[in-house]
Amino acid sequence: MKALLLLALVVSPTAPAWGARLRYEFSEVEVYGSGRVSGAEVVKRHGDAIRHMLARQGSASKAAQAQAAEMLAALEKSIKAETGLSYLKVSIVDAGRSAGGAVQTLLLLDAIDKEDMERRYPFRPFPTSDVKDVSGLLDKWTSYEALGRSRVLSGVVDLKRTVCPAFYCPEGSGNAEMNRAEASFVEAVPGYKQLLLQILREDADGADRSRALFLLTYLPDAADVTALVSFGLTDPDVRVREAAVTIFNDLAIHRKDVAVPFRDLARMLDYPDPADRQRALALLLSLADNAEFRPLIFGPPADQVLRLLRSKHPGVRQMAHTLLTLLSGESHKAEDNEAWDKWLWRARQSEIRKGSKD
Repeated sequence: MKALLLLALVVSPTAPAWGARLRYEFSEVEVYGSGRVSGAEVVKRHGDAIRHMLARQGSASKAAQAQAAEMLAALEKSIKAETGLSYLKVSIVDAGRSAGGAVQTLLLLDAIDKEDMERRYPFRPFPTSDVKDVSGLLDKWTSYEALGRSRVLSGVVDLKRTVCPAFYCPEGSGNAEMNRAEASFVEAVPGYKQLLLQILREDADGADRSRALFLLTYLPDAADVTALVSFGLTDPDVRVREAAVTIFNDLAIHRKDVAVPFRDLARMLDYPDPADRQRALALLLSLADNAEFRPLIFGPPADQVLRLLRSKHPGVRQMAHTLLTLLSGESHKAEDNEAWDKWLWRARQSEIRKGSKD
């Protein structure tokens, strides 16, 4: 279940392969996180520029795709200057296909007002150092992870998660070669803890920081591991945050004896990146059957899940709907906002009554 949820987190379309061409049709604009600007205003002021950008986005020419990236950056700069927003990120989101096969394109604006920056942008500054990995562990992790992935994709193993000697076990483990790699991590990681911590905190390469985080799950103390993984939740690189959520998701499903930081994880539901919001929803799905966390989900996080259900981003909306369907045991359509609002009110009343009996 974990693998299927996290592999489904496709946030935006990739650029066309060399020699291929996609046709993008501008669908609509959604603004998330601020009332300072509306989608209608963006379309009125920048609609033509958006359409020109999308025409280049779908081109088979690398030069045209580079132009699209420059136009996207210019669009962000213009809207930010017009609105006075403290943060703005514009994403091109694949919202499905038209009858003619064109990519229906949602332009998603993640925005943060000045007064909300501390609450909604908890990320540290990007590290700038080049930390040399004298241990060789990062390269070994890359090979280990690639081997597991290839075993799963080739059908050699199923998606069932096997036990490994760490607090995070990827799919595909369980064969002799991966077992040898795991044994080497058990032996080496504690001795190189300080180096891996330095990479996690200071190295400029987000991919290296994410690999260091995975390796640190081989430390023997659960509290130490969860504190370090929590640190990864506020990394400025989405790849490190993805690694942190992936680890916590594995713990939520397979290591219920290990406490996870629910409030830190729930905070991600309002992060200024749709990938983070989608992964946070998937993680709540993994926690939904845990009696310790279920009452917490019905608190403020449930209100945020209902807000995400109203998102035009198809992946976020679908994940929110899946979570609500599992929590409720009911089968309302995603667009039936009134039914979901009423369900949450009933569910909270039930939790209150249950708590008073306890």
